[in-house]
Amino acid sequence: MDCLNAQRLITPFIKDELSMTELEGFLAHVKECPVCREELEVYYALLTAIKLLDEDKEMSNNFTEELNRKIRSCEEHIRRNKRNKVNRRIVFMLVVVGVTIVSSLSIRKLTEIPAAPTKPPYILRYSGIPRRYDPMFRIRTDYDTMACEYVKKVKDGRLEFYRKNREEYEIVRQIYVNQRELIEIDNIENSD
Repeated sequence: MDCLNAQRLITPFIKDELSMTELEGFLAHVKECPVCREELEVYYALLTAIKLLDEDKEMSNNFTEELNRKIRSCEEHIRRNKRNKVNRRIVFMLVVVGVTIVSSLSIRKLTEIPAAPTKPPYILRYSGIPRRYDPMFRIRTDYDTMACEYVKKVKDGRLEFYRKNREEYEIVRQIYVNQRELIEIDNIENSD
């Protein structure tokens, strides 16, 4: 910033009408240029004295000290503003990174196809009864064993033997029944 622009900004500085960029450039120039600094002190003393006279307030004897306080407070305001800008940018970047990570994880979970289970996580039963007491389980296992034996007999050719001997079995059974009847009749006669 040159001296002409700095001198033009003296009055807006005193009235607190400068933007942050103008204020920063103005303060940097006033610190380096002793001519502009002296002119700022004169204008500050003059405008502050006029303002105090209009408001009927007591005037300060040390306008230079008040100006130095005002410059320090403006510099602190500029530093806070820069710090806030940096903090906002950092927070914004962290939010963007966080949203990116969360969205990538959720998209990955949505695109994953779950594997089909090899075994169901449950066992179906006839009821809540344990297998050894479950009547349906007993019937199924008995039927399964009988069916397996029948298939084995058919494969071995032994089923033909049972068919051939069925007539003989019927005859032997009849003889056995007749013998039992005779024994029962003898028992009845002996007991009388």
